[in-house]
Amino acid sequence: MNKRQKKIEEKEPSNSHMHVYVNDASAVIEKAGGTAVMPIMEDESGKMGGFVDPFNNLWWIKSLNE
Repeated sequence: MNKRQKKIEEKEPSNSHMHVYVNDASAVIEKAGGTAVMPIMEDESGKMGGFVDPFNNLWWIKSLNE
C-alpha cells in the first residue's frame, strides 16, 4: 500500500451531493452498485434517479430527452 492509498483509507466517508448529466441514466445507476434513494423516474425532460455510493456520497443522475 502506498502513502496515498493509506491516506484515503484513513479518511472518514464523505457526505456530498452531486448532480451528473449522462447519456443513459438507467445504465449508469444499474452499474453504480450503490443503494437506491430514488428509483429511475421519467418525465417530460428525461430520466432521473438517485443512489448513495459506498463512501456515503449522494448521486443524482439525469439523462435529458433530445
